Amino acid sequence: MRRKLTLITLVLLGVLLSASAQAYVTIRLQNGNTLRWGTDNVDWTLDTGGMPGMNIDEFQDAIEAAFESWEDVDCATIGFTYKGLKSWDNNQGIHVYVQTTNWDPSVGDALAYALPDPNWQGVIQSVDVVFNAAEVQWTTSMNPGYGYQDVQGVVTHEIGHAIGLDHPRYPDSTMFFSGGSAELRSLAEDDERGACFLYPVGSFTEGIACDACDESANCANGYCLSWGGGEAFCGENCTSDSDCAQGFRCQFINDDIPSQCIPENDYCHDAGGNIPNGEFCYGNQTCEGGVCLVLSDEIYCSQTCTSWCPSGMTCVNGVCLKAGNKAYGALCD
Repeated sequence: MRRKLTLITLVLLGVLLSASAQAYVTIRLQNGNTLRWGTDNVDWTLDTGGMPGMNIDEFQDAIEAAFESWEDVDCATIGFTYKGLKSWDNNQGIHVYVQTTNWDPSVGDALAYALPDPNWQGVIQSVDVVFNAAEVQWTTSMNPGYGYQDVQGVVTHEIGHAIGLDHPRYPDSTMFFSGGSAELRSLAEDDERGACFLYPVGSFTEGIACDACDESANCANGYCLSWGGGEAFCGENCTSDSDCAQGFRCQFINDDIPSQCIPENDYCHDAGGNIPNGEFCYGNQTCEGGVCLVLSDEIYCSQTCTSWCPSGMTCVNGVCLKAGNKAYGALCD
């Protein structure tokens, strides 16, 4: 089954925060097979329609730069070859297309999405990368006007999906679920490590806690643990919680292996729906209330509202925000 992998932005989006667990996540089928290309050299094409209001060469240059970001990862073998402008390409390779009307409601307010087409073994046959130009304004400028989203940054994220990466826990990652700025152009450590796991130069043995894995040999200091639903992630050897990164705990697994660092919410990927309002989140599906807010100085779970919100929160523009601690009329940041 083809799954649309989206990148969303929020009105309240600002500078992302750092987090201690810089782990990557890969896309997997229910049978446990990891999505990846069966070749290290993937063809890509660009739709002849281009981006409205933008010179086709400018648009193409931004997309080529995004592909180069992934090609420049030293420990990964993945590469790309541009095959020109096409009106549509449903054959093997990656096709970049701009949707100017009738945006797919199933992906909500996504800036763009990638639609990989794998076989049952997880080998990717083709990928459509689709920009939302029906509702979103686009730019290639490093200093865009208000409301504009960055072509190169967003397509860098979507190419990550196109090679098999999913949304991680790390907010500064290009592959984090929310964003749209030029900051996405630069890959973070976990983005690069994910590419190296999927397309390694030699063997991949550098996995940290919550990095996706196929076997324990992929994990630098721990074991590859099954999470159910075909998911598997590295743990990290530990004797107490103090040995683990922020947001992780030391968990006894069984008598055959040391205890392992695992997430406090029990999920490495965007799933679970068990993080309470007000606590750090890394995707809407991680939250009890179904909303993960990305603000300028904080990221936390919330919920939609019309007036009522849980204690300590207030309803603003349809979502519950943490209440501030300053009196009415006081200076605010």
